[in-house]
Amino acid sequence: MRPCEQCGKPTNKKRFCSMACKSAWPGRIPVSKEWLRARYIDEGLDCPAIARMVNRDNKSVWSWLKKFNIPTRSRGCGNGSFATRRQKGQRSTFIGRKHSCESREKMRQARLRDGGVPYLKDGKPWMKGRKGPLAPTWKGGCTPLRQKVSGTQQWKDAVKAVWKRDDAVCQRCGLEARNVDFSIRMNRFHVHHIVSFSDNEKLRCEPSNLVLLCNPCHKWVHSRKNKKHDFLNDKTRWKARQRNRPKPVFEQLDLFECACRNLRDAEGSTGQGELF
Repeated sequence: MRPCEQCGKPTNKKRFCSMACKSAWPGRIPVSKEWLRARYIDEGLDCPAIARMVNRDNKSVWSWLKKFNIPTRSRGCGNGSFATRRQKGQRSTFIGRKHSCESREKMRQARLRDGGVPYLKDGKPWMKGRKGPLAPTWKGGCTPLRQKVSGTQQWKDAVKAVWKRDDAVCQRCGLEARNVDFSIRMNRFHVHHIVSFSDNEKLRCEPSNLVLLCNPCHKWVHSRKNKKHDFLNDKTRWKARQRNRPKPVFEQLDLFECACRNLRDAEGSTGQGELF
């Protein structure tokens, strides 16, 4: 039996008789209430600054403040390390200054040690013209087909030709792109394929197969409201008719046979002659 270091009661344990005495023991806090109040309230230091002084973590200092009932303040209001950081909306203190040549060289060497690649190689950007396996983000050619086509120079030339031919005007409603705010997503114009993109590979970048449409008209062309199938070719029209065709109610039985079967089931009959 030995006395508890907090309350003095005899106990079989090493130092404290209970967890309450262990948590209340002042030796767990290396500073006094007066010292902590002087640093936090009088000097205005924050928890990180006090934690460095006593070699503890920031959360422990914050718990001491709560334990001693010392009123805390919001972040950035003291004179410690957090307050010296530039907060949101504050002007940077580095504005108007430049790094010295020595600092730039040190930063350059640090980036090279981390695996960085210089931006210029022989006076030119080292990534210019690097495509396919030469690109650092190459993943074996898994780019979608439509994205591949839209990235070719042939498609870009075809789009420019369509915009010039149609004079930047929607070919259905006559909306001019010059009078549209393109910052709004719904106001953007699309280059529509008359023969579907997946139906004919040779006509994907052919200007005669392309037409300029605004976003609402492009959606209308591919919707069920386009009953005359405008701006669609024959194969695409057939697909649209199949999509818009109402599903048959009776696929194998006509209306009379189906009615007879329902009556037979309702009366519990087994033969068709018993219906009449």
